[in-house]
Amino acid sequence: MAPSLRLNAEIPKAKLRPYIHTLNHGQVSSHLSSFGRDGVHPRCASKPDTLLLCNVAGRLLHLLYAGSRLIPKGACVGVSSHALWDPEVYPEPEKWDGYWFYRLREEPGKENFAQLVSTAPGHLGFGHGRHACPGGFFAANEIKIVLAHILLHPIMNPHLEIEIQRRADEVDLEKFREQPV
Repeated sequence: MAPSLRLNAEIPKAKLRPYIHTLNHGQVSSHLSSFGRDGVHPRCASKPDTLLLCNVAGRLLHLLYAGSRLIPKGACVGVSSHALWDPEVYPEPEKWDGYWFYRLREEPGKENFAQLVSTAPGHLGFGHGRHACPGGFFAANEIKIVLAHILLHPIMNPHLEIEIQRRADEVDLEKFREQPV
């Protein structure tokens, strides 16, 4: 998520200032709902370079018949999220576009589809149908807060290979090396 956002810095920080003010001075839930309308949409921050091809996984608790096949109890089952890579669903799926969902919400009839917590077969970030995440709204607000923080306070350098911060020694380990056991 963060490398895509940092390397595609077309999202101006000025758009995020009202959200930071809100986080510092209250009224969080009323203002977080507008986060995706005014700038980067958190769904786009996770698409496509950080999402796995198997988005939902679990173990069966009972025998399940899928057509003529028997899936035994305890089998691992995964749900493909290949639609994230389908050019008919997401034009240029290999390219990051921070405004894709923003533009989609402006199309008539698609205002609700492009919301972060909306569930659809084309985006299973919070599951779908009766398997949708009941904490999706809470998680969405947490994602928005973290995303705003990352954009305003970048702590990573995508071109840096390694960064080490040496802590002050709290325990002198050298004195333990020479002592017999």
